[in-house]
Order: sequence, then C-alpha cells, then structure tokens
Amino acid sequence: MPGLLAARAAADPHQIALLLDGGAEGPREELTFERWLQRAERVAVWLRDHGVRTGDRIGLVFPSGGWLAYAVAYCGVLRAGAVAVPLGGHLGPATVAAMLDRAQVTGTVYYAEAPGPGTPGWRCTIEEVEAFPAPPQGDVPAVHAGDLAQILYTSGTTGVPKGVLASHANLTHGLDPSGRRRLLAHSRHSVHAFALGTNAAQAMLVQALVCAPTTVIVPRFDADSFAAAIARHRAGSVFVVPSMAAELVAANVWRYHDLSSVRLLGSTAAALPAAVARALVEHLPDVTVTNCYTSTEAAPAQLTLVFDPERPTAVGRADRPDALRVTDDNGSSVARGRVGQVWLRGVSASRTYLDDDDGSAGGFSGGWVAMGDYGYLDDDGYLHLIDRAADVVKSGGLTASTLRVEAALFEHPAIAEAAVVGVPHPILGQVLAAAVVPASGQPPVSDAQLRAFLTERLDRHEVPSVIERVPALPHNAGGKVSKESLRPRLSLGVRKGGPVPATETEQELGALWSQLLRTGAVGRSDDFFALGGDSLRAAQLAAQATEAFGLPVPSALAFDHPDLAGQAAWIDAVRAASLDTVRSEPVPATPGALSSLQLELLRWMDQTTPARDVGPMYVCVDVEDELDPDLLCAGLAALVHRHEALRTRCVRGAGDAWHALVLPELAPELVVLDAAHRGEGDRLLAQELIRPFAWRTGPLVRAVVIRLAPQRQLFALVAHHLVVDGWSFGILLHELGEVYTAARAGAAPVLPEPAQAGEVVGWHRARWPQERRWWRTALSGAPGAVDELPGRRAVARYAAASVEVGLDTELNTGLRGAAMTHRTTTFVVAAAGWLAVLARHSGAAELVVLTPVTGRTLPRFESAVGCLTQSLLIRVTVGDNPSFATLIARLRDGLLVATDHQAYPLAEFTEAVPYPVEIPFSRWSGHTHLPGLVSRGLALPHGLVWRWRLPGPDQGVPKLELAEHRDRRLTGRLTYNRHAVDRQLARRLGDAFCTVLRAAVHHPAARPADLLDETRFR
Repeated sequence: MPGLLAARAAADPHQIALLLDGGAEGPREELTFERWLQRAERVAVWLRDHGVRTGDRIGLVFPSGGWLAYAVAYCGVLRAGAVAVPLGGHLGPATVAAMLDRAQVTGTVYYAEAPGPGTPGWRCTIEEVEAFPAPPQGDVPAVHAGDLAQILYTSGTTGVPKGVLASHANLTHGLDPSGRRRLLAHSRHSVHAFALGTNAAQAMLVQALVCAPTTVIVPRFDADSFAAAIARHRAGSVFVVPSMAAELVAANVWRYHDLSSVRLLGSTAAALPAAVARALVEHLPDVTVTNCYTSTEAAPAQLTLVFDPERPTAVGRADRPDALRVTDDNGSSVARGRVGQVWLRGVSASRTYLDDDDGSAGGFSGGWVAMGDYGYLDDDGYLHLIDRAADVVKSGGLTASTLRVEAALFEHPAIAEAAVVGVPHPILGQVLAAAVVPASGQPPVSDAQLRAFLTERLDRHEVPSVIERVPALPHNAGGKVSKESLRPRLSLGVRKGGPVPATETEQELGALWSQLLRTGAVGRSDDFFALGGDSLRAAQLAAQATEAFGLPVPSALAFDHPDLAGQAAWIDAVRAASLDTVRSEPVPATPGALSSLQLELLRWMDQTTPARDVGPMYVCVDVEDELDPDLLCAGLAALVHRHEALRTRCVRGAGDAWHALVLPELAPELVVLDAAHRGEGDRLLAQELIRPFAWRTGPLVRAVVIRLAPQRQLFALVAHHLVVDGWSFGILLHELGEVYTAARAGAAPVLPEPAQAGEVVGWHRARWPQERRWWRTALSGAPGAVDELPGRRAVARYAAASVEVGLDTELNTGLRGAAMTHRTTTFVVAAAGWLAVLARHSGAAELVVLTPVTGRTLPRFESAVGCLTQSLLIRVTVGDNPSFATLIARLRDGLLVATDHQAYPLAEFTEAVPYPVEIPFSRWSGHTHLPGLVSRGLALPHGLVWRWRLPGPDQGVPKLELAEHRDRRLTGRLTYNRHAVDRQLARRLGDAFCTVLRAAVHHPAARPADLLDETRFR
C-alpha cells in the first residue's frame, strides 16, 4: 500500500486525489496525492518515534466527516509497518472499546470523540499526530506484500461483527501503480458515500490510489444530496450498495438533478434487485450498471457483471475454473441448476478471521471462502443467488427465500424498498414478514392487493404473513439493510386473529388511518406508529375522529392505544357512557380574522417605542444551474396569487384592533445583485435578509438572486413573519420549483388546490371561546419567568448568539430507544433533559415550556401557507427532583393535553407568562433545494436577524432549538442573549444537557438532577 501511494504521488503530485463534499452545511476538503504522501509520512514518523513497531495494531476511529484525515492516518499506519484497525464514527464508545480491545491494539488515533473506557493502549487525535515536528523522512521500515495490513470488522448484518485480517497483497492484488492503465479513465470525478469502517469504503480508498478521476466522498447518504453531488461534480462514475440504488430509484432523482455525465454505476456488497437495476437502465440509458459480488472475507476475490436484462438475477461468472463453486453441506460440488453454498477463491492468499490462527472458523478452506449465501449456477455458468444462509426461512416444513420475496416486492410500482425476515410463529415455527416503504407519487396499495400481486409470482408459502409499512428501512453504516433491527418490530405483527377490522367503528377509524398515513387497508392489530404515525399525525387523527364520531377524542388516544382495535374500543366505550358530543359541521373562513400567532407578533411589535418589527423569515439555496430571475419572479408572483396569506396585510381598525386585509393582488419584490466572489455574495445576501419590509403596505415577499457566475447563484426566498411560518417555506420552495421548471419547459404546472390560511384561522377561532376557559384554569398561578438563573445579567437589550449541543450518533440512538420505551417522541425525551438542567441550575419548582405545533390540525390544512403555527404553554413540576421517566411522562402528558386545546388566543395569555422556557422544534422531511434545479441548502450565520431593545430586563433563559432530519437524526443548539448570558455559561449548560441525556436514556429511574454538580455552571 505505501508503494501505491508513493508511485501515484510521483506520477501525479498535484492532482486532487480525494475531495470531501459535505453539501451546504458540511465540510469541503481536498487532498492532492503529494500532500497525502507527505502527511502520511509524518504520521508514520510520529508512530515510530512513539514506540510503534512492525506488526503493532493501531485503532483508527473516524466519522465519515473526517474521511481525508482518515486516509492520511490509514496510509501513515501502514507506512510505519503497523496494522490498521478502522472503525467508523457511527459506533458507540462501548462498542468501539470492545472492538479495539478484541483486536489488541497498541494505541488509537481518533478524529473527534475519544474511544471509551476499556480501550487498550494510548489514545491521540490525528491533529496532535500531524502537529509533531518530525523531519519529512524518518526511520520507517520496509513493508512487504505478505505483511498484515488491516483488521476490518464485518457489518454484522445477520450476526455479531467479525474481525477479518487482510495483508497488503490482499488489498493491492491486480492493481497497476505505473499509470499505464488508469481505472475509470472516462471520468473526471467518481462519487461514493460509503461510511468509514466498511469494506466498501476501504475498496474506494485503495481504488483512489490507482484510478484516473478524483474520488468525491459524500459523508452521509441520502438520495437527494447524493444525486446533487453527482450533478455538481459532473461525475462519470458512481458507486453504491443496493439499498442506496433503491433509494435513488424511489426518489426519482433524475427528475430533479442532471445525471447525464454518469457513464458507470457500480453496485457492490449484495445482489442488486432486478427491478432496481431495470429502473436504473430505463432512466439512465447511457449508464452501464454493474454488480460486484464479494465480501469483507473474500476480497479481492469477486464476481462483476454488467446488468443483463436476459439474466436479471445473475451476479457474475467465474473467469477461471477454480474461482467459483457451489457445494452441498458436505463440501461436494453440486450439479448446475442445483442450489448449494457459494464459495469464492482468489489467486492471492485468502484473508482470515481474527483469533482464528488455523483459518478454519466460518468457512476458510484451502484458499476458498464461504460467502454465507445459497445459490446455483445456470447452464452457462452464471451464478444466481437464492438467499443469505442466515435468512433462509423454514415455515411449516417448507423453505422460503427472503431474497426472492424481496425481488418480487420490488416489482410492484407502489413499493420503493422492501426487506423480508422470518419471525416466530406459535404453530408454523416461522413465517415471513415484510417491511415495505411506499413509493412516493404512487397510489397506495392494500395488503390484499399486494398479496394478490405476489401470489402471481411466488409460491403460496412465500407470500408474507405480515406486511408492515414503514417510512424508511434501518441501515447499518455500510448501507445494508439491518434485518436484525427489523425482526423484533415485525415479530409484533404476527396476528393471532384476522387482520380485517371487525366492527363498524374499526372500519370507519381504519379508513381515517389509511387516509392520514397514506397506507392501504389497515388491520385491527396494526400499530399506528409502526405505520408511520407521529405526534403530528396523532393530533390530526384526534381532530378527524372528533369530527367523524362526534366525540372529544384526545391526541393521547394514539399513545395510550396504538392499535386500531384498542382505539375503536375506547371510542365505543365513550359513546356508551354518553359523554359530550362535538359538532362536526365545517367552519367557514372568517373574513378579516387574524391567527393566534399573528396577534401575538403584533403584540410584540407594540411593546417597544418605537415599535420593533419582528422581521422576516427566509430560506437560502445555493443554485449551481442556469437561473432566469425574471422567470423566477413570475413564478413567485403566481404563488402570491395562489396563496392569499402572501397578499394579506395587517391593519388597525376601530379601537386599535388589528384585522386582516386580503388584497386582490400584491406583487413580490425581486432583487438581483452581482458578486465577484462567494464572500461578497454572502455579505450581500445577509444584507437583503435583514432589510426590513414595509409590512403595512407590502410587498411582503422577496426573491433575492446573487449572481456569482452564469451557472452559480445564491438564492433566498424571504417573507415577513406576519404572513408565513416555518412550515410554509417547505410548501413554497416545492411549488416554486414546480412552477419555475414548468415555465422553463413552456408548460403549465400541475398543482392541487391548496387550503387557504383563512379557512385554518376560521377553524381555530371558532374554538377560542371554549378553549379560553381551559387555558385560564391551566395557567392560573403559573410562574411568569425563571426568576433565578445564576450568571444571567439584568439587561434590557437583546442580541442573539448560539452554541451547538453535541447530539452525536450514539446519543441519537439512545433517544430513539427511550422514546419507544416511554411511548413518546425524541423531542419530548430531549426537552425533558433540558428541563432537568434548568431545574438544577435555577432551583425552580415549576417551569412553563413554550413549544410550537404546526397549527395544521386537519390533514387538508397541510397545504396552507400562512402564519398559522400554534404555540403551546405547558406547566411542568420539577422541584421535587423527579426521575427521568417521571419528567418525560409529565412533559408528554402536558404536551398531549395542550395539543388538544391548541386552538386558543396565545396573545391573551403571554402577559401572564412573558418569559417561558422556549423549545422550538422543526422536522425536515427532505433537503432544502429548488426542485428541478441543481441546488442545495445554504447555511448562513445563526441569529442573523434578532436584535432589539426590550421593555424591561430580560428574564429569559437560553432557547433550546431542536430539529429532526430526514434520517431521524436530532440536532440542537442553544440560542441566548449575549448581553445577558456569557458564552461559557451557555456551553456549560449545553454540556450538562448532553450529560443528563447520556445517563438518563439508559437509566430512566435515575434522577437527572442528581447527575449534575451545581458548581459546573458557576
């Protein structure tokens, strides 16, 4: 390996070898071959100087955001004659420590988080290693092809990860360092998104040393950002695993991104489903789709095949007689057409397992490697896989292949992704269970329809007994579907009775589920949350059921009774008790009415002299495409006409009362500026974002285009907060992209009729009289502020500043697990941790939380643009030092009850609670971009707008802002008044927040306040 790097650095010193592209909000780094070699040599010298000797094992713990530093460290370890033990940042500290201990490492180099307790040897950051003042050339040994190079752990898809030992010869076999035959010579860039610590990532690192193009790494995969990176770099080669390919197909990425540069799409690690491969070939006709069949144990032995529609299930054919065989359980080769165990063999010495000196464990035999798959050879010698040996299911004496069932499910147009496992059954032993992700833009398919479709393609015993619809499949760091994660969940779906709703209430309620969750027929034992429900859907279900059944149905119903039969039984019981009924006739829009949030914002604006403007809201996009500003403005004008909220002005009437005035037309503002470079562009954009609106007269919407180059612009959509909320921008960006794309093609956009803000406001205001009474009682005697907050200064001015809180991968996993345990959301678990920190620091007996909900109470309201967010005030007792479980329950129950009473005039109650604990929460279902254009979200400094003078001393506490992303990852930041709170205190509060969560998610009976030392905040 060191020889490959040295040869390439000599041949192409200034070529960019690796490029890390983190998108709009992530890092962007480059590494030339010359610099790669220089830095790796420095690492090698440091290691030798610190006592590392030939054969010592060195742990490398790097997240995917540290890809380039990892490449340097990895080659440096090998140059020092040592053995690399790569582990990705997705693993928790305890797991990392156990794996490093098992590998008997001498020491560990890491990027961000140090390995946990129990890690053997020394630990050092890569920054400290590279800062070592060593000479360019040091005392490093010669490295030989047969020397051990790395210990790489398998993905553990079907069991416990195993350490696999590989020599330098295993890694470099067949590679030409001379440059006479550079791989992928058709490309200037190749793109992948493989996580560090996986075999696919290691293969890409080695390939980068001998291939022609620059290797572009996308540190985190999702279909949209990955496709955007391909388009951005005009990549000729793309590498994925099958689950990634399925997501690209499901997302129809070619509709929104220009992928015309791609000539090769290589899939590795498992068999590419035929339906996915056919879709790739259909939509990317100029692309050669290949499937590489290998494993961590077998590499460099592999089979590679260009997808052949005549052999859609084939994965390749051996290029020599002793490279592939299929055997029975006794190790004898079987006839062609017969199913058996698959073995591969390379020409170099095979790899071995860690702690398996004789190479006999798990299928290393005489140079052959057992692949852990069942398959057969056809008459022409092509290998067809049946299934993983661990995934073959025996049900009622019959054998079923999960791979075959998954392939059939992929054939259905309404299914984007599928995974099938065997789950326990009291009579048959096991039955098949399928988790499917519905395809967007396709009509939903019922279980009955899907089973009828499968019956035409499968044997009867292969049709799944359980079909669960899920928003996404769980994946491990290598991108493979984690079936072990699915099996417990799908086991709950084994039905003891018939799946068909039995009563009239179950049938009617099931229809509401189907409409709300966009799924097919619902079974009486189905779980609301397993089908994709969440807290928003639970509130919408309650509102719809209230109207449908004429009963006051609470949002807590879905949490207390997640199954359809349980919810129906509750409704029938309430009916039998003859409790109050609720009128269900629709409420018309109320002309001139303002929403609760609009009235609250206007109250804020009246608090100071002169009145301060609450300012604009905005979303920014980096566009790497041609952009016609006039066409864009015309599209925005069409949206202003389409959504009445965007042409609504707030005006004073008699008695100084505010009301809404909807204008027939109100043109948006277009600002087009030229910038010489990105820094100037950011500055100009920031100026336009904070420039005040003439909100009394309009316009209230602004499009800003900063031109950097003919195909590079910074774009911002800006609107006054009085006419939009955060939810609105998701709608507007999507619709603006649709309208612009259609106009550019000379076509009319196809957009469904939206709900109008007036209808939503009317629905809420009709409920104000009855909800006022509830809120007066609920907030009677509530504290107006957190009176004592050590370290807070009494000032009457505000300027926003913020610090991020470290919600890493392990903590996110813990939050999701705790949320499932407590039947709530990750937001509630995280917010409870913040309340525990504030309670400990302030000594408060009670806290009042302010958090928003969308205000789109009914599903038909989700298309409404406007200032419609509802802010809930929730009282939580904290002074009795409750356990974490108790604190979660109090916040969860308070949030659910408040959600049921969300239709109330907030401005009438905030004077009683002027300084609540603010915990805003946003959920992102996708990535910020303009559909139809090569674009990505653009991050700007946080707290850009919020500066003002207050009517009195600021009694607020730092605001915890939480966001859930498309991959269910939770991120957070603390936003505080830098005039009142020091940055050091904000950081200590953030650290304490993470400390509480790390301990409490695993020990719910613990009392979070006991985990914190009061002096840490001083």
